[in-house]
Amino acid sequence: MVRGDTTDVAVVIGSDPIDVSKEFTVISGVVPPEEYCSLSGVVTGFFGMPVANAVVELDTERVTTDVSGAYAFAKIKTGSYKLKVSAEPWYEPFEKDLSLTEANKSYTQDIGLSLKSYIKYGIPLAAVVGGIGGIAYAKRPKASSEYRLVRKER
Repeated sequence: MVRGDTTDVAVVIGSDPIDVSKEFTVISGVVPPEEYCSLSGVVTGFFGMPVANAVVELDTERVTTDVSGAYAFAKIKTGSYKLKVSAEPWYEPFEKDLSLTEANKSYTQDIGLSLKSYIKYGIPLAAVVGGIGGIAYAKRPKASSEYRLVRKER
């Protein structure tokens, strides 16, 4: 409810006015119902593979992705939010500002995470990706301390 100013009120019953010396608070307006929407998506990483157990935050709400990388916020108030995703220690953090302004709408936000540079942690990249279904391996270019991902020929 919206409250107005406090003021003196004169009451009329029938044709005779009655002065009321008490102060009343004038109340007017209607409170609109809260409006909700939903947000869902899939978190993917290396070669588009789903990222399980990634933490997805929407301001103060937090969920974890399932084995297929899916997440969902079922009932959130409409408004502006900061979406954050973390999947430590393998992926770089992700952040995005979202405007969820339409009530009763199901929003979708899929997220592709980038691998971290493992060299700064002293872990050879080949040790990290070498066992992923034989899809890729790390190759170290000559005269360089950087690793790059190379697709395996079948």
